[in-house]
Amino acid sequence: MRGTFKKLGVFLLVAALTIGILAPTALAQVFEGSPASNNTAVTLTNAQRTRQGSPAVTVDPVLTALAQIRAIEIAENYSNDRRVITQHLRADGSAVLPWLVREARDRGLEITASAENLTRGRTETWRGNELYSSSPITASDAVTAWMNSPGHRQALLDSRYNLIGIAHAYRDGNHYWVQFLATGPVRQGAAATAGTQGTQVAVPLPAAVPPAATITPSNATAMAQQAVAAAAAGTVPTVRLTNPAFVQHASMQAIATAAGGNAIRVNADTMMTTATGTAVDVRITLNPALVTGDLNLAASTTTAEPLRIANFFRTHFVGDFTVVHMQQRETFGQTVRIAARLAPNQSRENFVFYTFNREANTFRLITPENVTVCSAGYVHFSTALAGDILISDRVLVRR
Repeated sequence: MRGTFKKLGVFLLVAALTIGILAPTALAQVFEGSPASNNTAVTLTNAQRTRQGSPAVTVDPVLTALAQIRAIEIAENYSNDRRVITQHLRADGSAVLPWLVREARDRGLEITASAENLTRGRTETWRGNELYSSSPITASDAVTAWMNSPGHRQALLDSRYNLIGIAHAYRDGNHYWVQFLATGPVRQGAAATAGTQGTQVAVPLPAAVPPAATITPSNATAMAQQAVAAAAAGTVPTVRLTNPAFVQHASMQAIATAAGGNAIRVNADTMMTTATGTAVDVRITLNPALVTGDLNLAASTTTAEPLRIANFFRTHFVGDFTVVHMQQRETFGQTVRIAARLAPNQSRENFVFYTFNREANTFRLITPENVTVCSAGYVHFSTALAGDILISDRVLVRR
């Protein structure tokens, strides 16, 4: 995808709600803020814009996902390098806005101008000379801090911006708020926001992405019969599930039974939005006859969680990474074939695989079978393991 970007400069904005120094951060200690709070911050932002005569901005799901990645990154790294806030740098020392433009473009959103507003901290209530209580800063606190700072206020009210993404993360009571403002196309499926306080705004997937498939034994049988009828002679019939999540064992049994004892396979495709429509993000291919229990077949390389894990490894290890984040934990109970979309700048020649345990914050080297890469930018491999699989371009070496 091609496009141009007019750099308006990074707003070096640091809100006044900062206190203390955080202890070193482990990945498992950082938590995402609630979508409801993020939506409240959007609503309050638009209330301020409307009050000052600027048009309301529209929530874009890509900007929201990238804001969440950025908030988690700041929470993980602020204690070691305050420049992630004070100089608007990423954990690797690079500037935020060029990264924002590249990542947005890779997800089908072309932006021509952008800004980042940040704030962190907690509010405190004192009784005399004694600290009485402490609570994280709220959406209202964040927007108020931005409005009380000239640089923040300028970006927040700038009439050139028509898109917004807000998210926050927290650790040890400190909340880290990120507001991305941008100029770009308002895409179908983005959420327009009201300018009145208290209105919550949903942030749906772009409309082009099909909804999650609902699989029951009855419609599974019908899909299998259709796949068998459509299969060319000498080929294995394939049932395609689009954006699947939880699939019951009975539904897989129904697919296998409908094949009448002949071979049949299931492709579970998790989709993503691109500049030209939709594409497969992760495909999991399995044999329904070998399924022994219920499965969760949702997977992604491009949503907030796998990108967060990849950024964590990129901060602490040399190399570039793609993370295949699968909702099924531990194992599929059979060897499945996985096709995963590689990160845009990742090597297409060298691959080293690890499993990552988010709860224990540990990783382990693995050796999948039949590793190949196709011209469309997908790596294909066979494994029985589920959970989070890290794909590196080299053996992990600490920075």
